Amino acid sequence: MKTRKLLSLLLAVMMVAMLFAGCTSQTNQPAPPAPEGETPETEEPPADETP
Repeated sequence: MKTRKLLSLLLAVMMVAMLFAGCTSQTNQPAPPAPEGETPETEEPPADETP
């Protein structure tokens, strides 16, 4: 019976710890600007259309 209470208490403490770990605020910093000579990788060159 004692081990059951200890296990229950341990699980409750772990759940509270996970609650605090999941609810922490994160600061999102914007990405640094790309140098002027380079283009971002997300842009694709226009496709050549041949009739």
